[in-house]
Amino acid sequence: MTKTRVTIVGLGAIGCSLGLALQRSGAEVEITGHDKEPLASRQAQKIGAVHKTHWNLISACDGADLVVLAIPLQGIRDTLKALGGELRSGCVVTDTATVKTPVAAWAAESLPQGVYYVGGNPIVATEGAGADAAKADLFQEATWCVVSSAPASSDAIQLVTNVVTSCGAKPYFVDVYEHDGLLAATDHLPTVLAAALLKAVGASPALREMRKVGSQQLAVATLPAWAEAATSRDVCLLNQENILRWLEVMQATLREVHELLAGGDEAQVGAFFEEARASWRQWQRGESAETSEVSLSDVMPSMRSMLFGRLRSLDRPAGKKRSDDAP
Repeated sequence: MTKTRVTIVGLGAIGCSLGLALQRSGAEVEITGHDKEPLASRQAQKIGAVHKTHWNLISACDGADLVVLAIPLQGIRDTLKALGGELRSGCVVTDTATVKTPVAAWAAESLPQGVYYVGGNPIVATEGAGADAAKADLFQEATWCVVSSAPASSDAIQLVTNVVTSCGAKPYFVDVYEHDGLLAATDHLPTVLAAALLKAVGASPALREMRKVGSQQLAVATLPAWAEAATSRDVCLLNQENILRWLEVMQATLREVHELLAGGDEAQVGAFFEEARASWRQWQRGESAETSEVSLSDVMPSMRSMLFGRLRSLDRPAGKKRSDDAP
């Protein structure tokens, strides 16, 4: 059986976890890794996340059926430009970035006809960076956004979907605009608010005393600010419109809370926090996003016949047994 050739560009926690998960699933894959840092490549091979590595990006992607860009957002555009005319016809390119509209536009300007971009975003969190933080079960039961753009074929979407399910994740099909609107609220806004909270607290003349009594509350609330500054900057600028809209909503809400507390009404303040608790519980209960499925019957017959052997192995669900270096 011909193996599906997968190249993972970026061998950090997410890229290595992907390689480990695919191999753990028993999928018939041949995984090549590439990272601009030689040490990262050596570590990835040491933990068995890839079968081989290549220091040259073009050589690493030569003949690949699927190229996964598990790299920081700021590196994706140049990588797509470098790969543009080098990928074989029929190759599929996906990524793990949390903003999709600009990446889809970069792919459209760089990838030739016959090479397809299907965006991806695994909704996971890692406990560190690099190969040491990689886990084969990182994506188990996680939501993985599959973001198709107009030129993508059903076969390309199917291939990415099969990789997602082989990793044990649940595909969530969404378009680029909806994806970026949703992530602005659930990912990007919390990062901005965490940074703003740290800025406000850090500007206090009582900062030294605050550190002595600092609790887990502040640590947990500001954890999103731990993300790489360059990536947070690029995410905010590239998803600016959506984030600004949510900041306006947040500003209005904070004004309401200010007025509520200034009013001093015990019942109203209590009701505010009860509503917040109820919303939190509801969020937890509805944690699993609705998913939809793409089956082989949705793939064009000619492509189904050509790819069946490779897709069949990837279609098996993973056994029961996620800061991307690009948040």
